[in-house]
Amino acid sequence: MGLPYPQSGHYWTQAHMAWLRTMNFADKWLQESFEEYHAEVITLMDKVQRIEAKILELCKDDEVREKIDALVCISGISYVSAISIVAEIGGFFPFFKGEVLRKLYRTLSRRGFKRK
Repeated sequence: MGLPYPQSGHYWTQAHMAWLRTMNFADKWLQESFEEYHAEVITLMDKVQRIEAKILELCKDDEVREKIDALVCISGISYVSAISIVAEIGGFFPFFKGEVLRKLYRTLSRRGFKRK
């Protein structure tokens, strides 16, 4: 099953990554395997940060900014989720009708979204 993370908290935080860097294995092949996997995790985490930075730049585009700003006002929707929704279906708004739409706009306006 492996070595349990000795601290309480979440994985892949700075503290967890620091703990991973202290790992040393007696078997040479095991140490080499761990180092390769750890290096790949670091590479992929860097790639995710680069992609997220590009997504944030795309969110500034005038064509989609208003829809994205409205979506991120909803609890749990990040910029990455919002741009995905807008890219796939153009936003949630075409699906809302009547009272649901009024409640959504009230919530969004309380959170700073201004309807044109």
